[in-house]
Amino acid sequence: MIDRIYTVLMVGLCLLGWLYIIAKAWGWFIGIAFRQWG
Repeated sequence: MIDRIYTVLMVGLCLLGWLYIIAKAWGWFIGIAFRQWG
């Protein structure tokens, strides 16, 4: 039971990390695009 909870937590943290990295990359990309267009 504890192993399953630990596994779910680890997978959740990995997914959150990937979402954070993707969000940061998109924010950086959109910021540069708007700066060039504006």
